[in-house]
Order: sequence, then structure tokens, then C-alpha cells
Amino acid sequence: MSKKGRKVYRTNSYEKKKRLKKVLRILLGIIVIAALVFVGYSIGKPIMNYLNSENEVADSAEEPWTPPVTTSDLADSDVQADDGQDASVTSVETETADKNDNSSSGFTSFILPDNALSNPSLFSELINQAKSDGYTAISVTLKAKGGKIYYKTTSPMALLDENAVVGVMPIQQISGMIKNSGLKMIAEINILEDNNRYGEYRDGSYHMLDGSTWLDTAADKGGKPWLSPFEDDTKEFVRYLTDEAAAAGFDYITVSGLTFPNFRNSDLNYLGDTVKDANRYKKLIELADIAKTAASEHNTDLFIRINAADAVYGKCEIFKPAELKDHTLLIDFNSAEITESIVYKNNEIAVNELNASDKFKAVFGIIKEQCGSDIAIIPVITESGLNHADYDSLIAEIISEGYESYSVK
Repeated sequence: MSKKGRKVYRTNSYEKKKRLKKVLRILLGIIVIAALVFVGYSIGKPIMNYLNSENEVADSAEEPWTPPVTTSDLADSDVQADDGQDASVTSVETETADKNDNSSSGFTSFILPDNALSNPSLFSELINQAKSDGYTAISVTLKAKGGKIYYKTTSPMALLDENAVVGVMPIQQISGMIKNSGLKMIAEINILEDNNRYGEYRDGSYHMLDGSTWLDTAADKGGKPWLSPFEDDTKEFVRYLTDEAAAAGFDYITVSGLTFPNFRNSDLNYLGDTVKDANRYKKLIELADIAKTAASEHNTDLFIRINAADAVYGKCEIFKPAELKDHTLLIDFNSAEITESIVYKNNEIAVNELNASDKFKAVFGIIKEQCGSDIAIIPVITESGLNHADYDSLIAEIISEGYESYSVK
């Protein structure tokens, strides 16, 4: 599935009118220059972040447990690499007929703040702003990190928690407003980073061996449950929400939050062997597959959202390219998160010496090489913290590397 967008830079059809009078040609030239300057500025200028969503962080004084080391994709690449091959800032060879090539069906999207759907008037303003800034798609958060649901879902599981659903608009109203704008529609659903309490028995949560609900810290310190990928209720919840969004007409659905909590060593004796299994990541991929199947029944495409820094530093458990074939990865890149050297194919990349665009080139060169032609990649860039020059340079690098489909947040 190709997910590449057209370049935002545009040509002017009026240049073909050769028979205009001299004075009109001069006027046309002025209009063309003004239009190109405006569009170029629209591409490069940072978009105002209207609202910031608050992310809950689990408190833990104990060092979090990490799963056993397994043969990683980075290690596999070392074995397969030719001797002397350099993986420094040079980009990997471009595939010529794969899903990472661009096509006219792609997009450039703006990711709206989590609570953009909390007010219809605000939502309408944000849609208009994204369109005027030259984007061809917008992404809205239907279910956010922490578990808030920003639309009036009919999910039986969601309705079991009185605090989960905070949205005021039906999903058909949301999709209708975007569709009327002419923009492509992307819905994001955070799956497992959900701290709601669904029902008397905390349906879908991690359960300890005695049947009680696991909390990420002590109850008197504000401990919260998490959705567990091992529970059938969670799988049904994912299927329902994905189907609901796809049936409403969204072009794409992004699933994020496919991760595990930072389990403490002391938790392991109470949770059992499942959370210690080196293959536990397969449960994350299973959820992504469930969502993809539900979306495909409505001809909606699915993205898995991960973090670039986590991927190259080996902290993203779901990032197993050999088992993600035919998926599309929406990959967050934040230059400020790429601070430690990256070791790849026995080469060390000192990223602290690189600017934002060169970091992108190095990081996505590694990721793209690991994914090959079977996995499509769409970059997501964070514009906050970048000045105009660095932002423009990063956009130019994305386009030059063949990622004409990208998202901005």
C-alpha cells in the first residue's frame, strides 16, 4: 500500500498562456511570484500548537523491569551486512518500486491537539487553519493517552467507565465536518495507555495472580490500571473502536500506545510469567492486526504509530520489521530526543554533532533499511523547538529522501 503525498510546492498553470498582452504577462509574473512565496512560506512556517495535552506519567521509585534481550533487528542487520559497509549519515539506497515511493494518493497532514474535538467551534477553526496552511489531511484523536475518548462512542466497554467518554460530538459529525473541508481524514486511537476502570472487575486490565487489578504504583499514591494486551476484552475493545471509526468514513486510522507499562521487578512475582516472556511483543502485533482487519472491512487503511528514538535505541518492543510486513508505520521524529550515539552495523553515529535534518537522515536511513520494501513509512515531525530555518531544512530533507507524505504536530 503506497501512502505517499504530492509535493506541497505547486506550479502555476497561467504560465502556459503565451498570447496575453505584454502588460498582462507582467502582472501575471507578479502574481506567480507572490503565490510561490506564499505557498513556500505555508510549507515552511511552524503551525501554532493550540493546545497541549497532558500526559500522565507513572510514579515509580524502583528501577523498571525490561524484557530479556532477544536477537534484535539491529543485530540481524549486523550479521547480514557486508564487511566495511558504512552506516553513518549517508542515506540508504532508495527502493525503486516499493511502498515508500510517493504517489498522488498521499498526503501532508497536521495532527490536531488531543482535545480538538471538545468543542465543535474550535474543531471547525482548527480544520480551516490546517487547510489554509496548505495541508491536505488532518489527524484527530478519538482516544487519547490516558484513556479519554473524545467522541460519543457506543462501545459497551467504554460506557462502563463514567469518566472515559468526554466527547460531545457523534463520530459521524466529526467525519462529516472534515469531509466537507475536502481534507483527508485520519483518526487516532491510543490503545493500551488507558488508565480507566471498566466495570466492577476492571475488564481488560492487568490482573495479578490473586485476581486483583494491577496498578502502576501504590493505590494511595494514585496508582492506575492499564489495559492489557493479554485480555480478550481489550481485543474486542480495539476491534469495536476501529470498526466504529472506519464505518464513519475515515480514510486512515492510526493505532498508538501499543506498549507495556514500566513494570517494576517487584511486580513480576504478582503478575506471572506472561509479562516476562521475551515474545510478549507478539501480543502488541496481534492487536495491530485486529485493528487492521476491522479497518480493512470498510476499505480504511491502518497506521501503527511508534517513536523513532525508541526504534533506533532498541526500546520499541513492537518494532519487529520481519513481523510487520504490509503494515504502515507512522514514526514520530523529535530531534531533541536523539541525543545519544547510535550503534548500527558496528558503526557509531555521534548524533550530538548533527543538526535536525541530518539526524532525520541518519535515523530514518536506519529504520527504512530495516523495514525494506514491505513496510511503508510516514514521518511525523515535531515543529516545536525548531526555528524557521531548521524547520524548513527538515521539511526539505523529508521531501528529498522521498517522503512526500508526512505529518506535523
